[in-house]
Amino acid sequence: MNEFDSYVVDEAEIANGDKGANRIDTMGAYVGEFEAVRYVKSSKGTHGIRFYFKSSEGNLTFSLWIKGADGTVYYRKKWLDYIMGILNVKKLDSEERTVEEKGEKVSATFYPVLEGKKIGLVFSHTISEEGKDDFNLECVFHPQTNLTATEISKGIKEPKAKDKIVRNLRLVDKRGAASLEVYKPDTSEFDGM
Repeated sequence: MNEFDSYVVDEAEIANGDKGANRIDTMGAYVGEFEAVRYVKSSKGTHGIRFYFKSSEGNLTFSLWIKGADGTVYYRKKWLDYIMGILNVKKLDSEERTVEEKGEKVSATFYPVLEGKKIGLVFSHTISEEGKDDFNLECVFHPQTNLTATEISKGIKEPKAKDKIVRNLRLVDKRGAASLEVYKPDTSEFDGM
């Protein structure tokens, strides 16, 4: 007799088995909502916010690293401002929730004011030298009007920035594929998206 002779099927695992198939795996524009938004801290002391984004096309979890252990504010902070602007949120209020991490129940800080509201996001796609897929936030837009936070703040009525960014998306493959064009978005004329 071995350890699997009395194994009982885990019905919950079967029900959740296709989660990987519902992952965003293509760069582009998506409309969805944040299922959860929580504070994270890296092993080096960098502070950030992790977003659990869900759309009808798939799901994606991404983090914005905002402040270094030494207090340096990183440029990615602007994305938090743009998200808050599109969602019309002026202040992040937090709440503590119990979550399971590595088999243990721990307390974590969440930002419910950002959760459950429709938002548009544009992601670029990079394949690392190791072959890992990385999706980076390139634009935040209003899901009904397609206007960016900057366009809204300037009173612009005709959206242009989001579509321009989407048209200029290119796959970045760092595995040595010299034939692929490397994409570095030029958003200088749209600073504040």
